[in-house]
Amino acid sequence: MTWQSAETAPKDGTKFLARDKNGDVRIGEYFSLYYDKYELQENGLYAKKTVCYHEGFSPSNFLEWHAIPT
Repeated sequence: MTWQSAETAPKDGTKFLARDKNGDVRIGEYFSLYYDKYELQENGLYAKKTVCYHEGFSPSNFLEWHAIPT
């Protein structure tokens, strides 16, 4: 099994094996958190805008990753 650097881990929501400095392995993934914001338009109506307020990996402290074997 060839492990790759955490910097190259997928950011498309694909789950993967994540290994930390102690050698512990968990399931990891990249995630984004959003909220909806409503902005008043010139016509007096409100338009919904979705805003990303956090992106990151879970777990956040992994050093290496590997695709989950099928």
